[in-house]
Amino acid sequence: LRLQQLVLYVDITQLDLNLAIRLFTQHRLWTALVHVYCALGDYTSPLELMVGECVQMAKQVVSEDESKAPALEQPLLRCLLVRKLFFFLHRCFELRCFPLDPKEVPGLAHPSASAIADLLKSIFRTERPVFPRLLRLSPLGLFGSLSALFTSPSAGH
Repeated sequence: LRLQQLVLYVDITQLDLNLAIRLFTQHRLWTALVHVYCALGDYTSPLELMVGECVQMAKQVVSEDESKAPALEQPLLRCLLVRKLFFFLHRCFELRCFPLDPKEVPGLAHPSASAIADLLKSIFRTERPVFPRLLRLSPLGLFGSLSALFTSPSAGH
């Protein structure tokens, strides 16, 4: 937890990015990993990585208790990574930094309109679309995040 907090305050250009990304992925330091990718202007890679990990966790939840399949969303929404995934999308669609605002952590960059377009293309692309996987993880989380495109104060941008 402390390492992830520290990474938010470090100038990303001073990191060995290959090593940092490998270590953050290996140790599942998702906040730090997403921050590094976002600082590089890449918003689709963290989406893909978190969705892949969440889908694997969802398979484990289903295999552990087949009898509760209709109520599957509740245990998944209690999972920190699933919540973090939809929080990331929501913040991006509001054109806000992840995980904090720049006044709390100087140097964070807001996602651009083109970053939002890239995220939406990734979610709705025809080859290996992310949309069905997000929908299986949490319809409520997905549509709540997408609603930020229309309801946030920065929706007109």
